[in-house]
Amino acid sequence: PVTHVARALLYLDHTDGDIHFWISTPGGPSDEMFGLYDLVTTRRNRVITTGFGVVASAGVLLLAAGDERKVTPNCWLMSHAESAYFEFDDTWTAEQRLQWQKRCELRWAELMHKCTGFRTARWWYDLHRGRRREVWMDPAEMQEHGIIDTVMEETS
Repeated sequence: PVTHVARALLYLDHTDGDIHFWISTPGGPSDEMFGLYDLVTTRRNRVITTGFGVVASAGVLLLAAGDERKVTPNCWLMSHAESAYFEFDDTWTAEQRLQWQKRCELRWAELMHKCTGFRTARWWYDLHRGRRREVWMDPAEMQEHGIIDTVMEETS
């Protein structure tokens, strides 16, 4: 759970040296993503994020947030538009949640631009529009888009 990751980041920030945050995830809720993003970007120690396996959805911003960002050679990234499943008895609450969801998409785009320096926040926002609801990237594409700095080399 996210609370275990949060506790670990906070604990490691009281030790000497870099924090190595390895990420392989199908993603998760936006509120948890923004919370972990804030923890990664406000640590005293440098945070080195390393993606492996598949880094999807909420994990994309966390990977990009590191002070140093890298992936293993066979890592894949998947990004998609904000998604949610709400059940409400009234339309007012549903409308408010939809507005929050749109604000989350905009915030994600702003933070991706901030972390990557790639294009504009609008470009990141538009990434999932139209026919491209899911976007998959290999390590070379992640590097091209500024999401990572390096691809780790195989040792054997």
